[in-house]
Amino acid sequence: MKKAIIKSLIYILIFTSFTITLLVFGFKLRSTTIIKSIKNASTIIIGDSHTKYALNPALFDNAINLANNAETYQMSYLKLKKNLQYNKNVSNIIMGFSYHNFSGWFNDSSSKQYNDRLLNQLLLSDYQLLLEYNKSTNSNIIIDLTNNINNIFTYPLYYITNYDLSGNNALNIWGGYAESEFNKLSDEVSNAKIELYYYKMPNTFLQTQYYYLNKIIKLCKERSINVYLLNTPLNEKHKKLIPNKYIEQFIALQKEIDSDVRYINLENYKLKNDFFLDSDHLNTKGANLFSIYISALLNQYSN
Repeated sequence: MKKAIIKSLIYILIFTSFTITLLVFGFKLRSTTIIKSIKNASTIIIGDSHTKYALNPALFDNAINLANNAETYQMSYLKLKKNLQYNKNVSNIIMGFSYHNFSGWFNDSSSKQYNDRLLNQLLLSDYQLLLEYNKSTNSNIIIDLTNNINNIFTYPLYYITNYDLSGNNALNIWGGYAESEFNKLSDEVSNAKIELYYYKMPNTFLQTQYYYLNKIIKLCKERSINVYLLNTPLNEKHKKLIPNKYIEQFIALQKEIDSDVRYINLENYKLKNDFFLDSDHLNTKGANLFSIYISALLNQYSN
């Protein structure tokens, strides 16, 4: 009986070790392969859901969209730093830049869940970035490592074995352009968005966002990469509901940005209501029209 139990335990140990090895190296291989697959892109689109939904990379010259839902500038910085190790051809970075990017919402758990998913990918591919993350956030590296090991098992094997590098969905946790044919524009949705961004955690203007925005700019400047900060279209009703203090703080912030950085303010870009997904995101029709315009603008700046 004892021999049978010991034998079973040995089999369980071998199977568990093999599974952990497969997951760790699978994630590492996947994230590295995805990064290498974009090494020829000359323009990287990055940021949160505003740029994720607004800019279709297929309508640009040699671009890729790595924007992701609720992504902080801190995560964008870590992501860019990793990608630029492989991609030496980048000449332009287009990054979302709007009022909500500096609100307390980016400290909220609803935003944190998206950034933790990306962090798990970064951990498995580059522990040096984990050390930088911990240093900047004063978090506990042992706890983060333990959480990461736990989180490995929350991702199905699908993410390791099933992806198509030719499609947008391949980028998955790393980000990617999102299409949506929906139109959910309504006063109710606008009010809910404003409440989420500006009133759930009021009187907060995130210095960490400003800090990592400048780190991104510095990182790009060191590599002679053009940085374009893009304020994507907002529905008129949404814009009117943004608290004045956030508008004033945002305007003051613009004056502190490096003079080599170009700010493209298209929050008032005229689009019909049916081109919006909701009050601050574009649907596919709006994104295609807007992407053509931004692409032409980028070519104009380059000439």
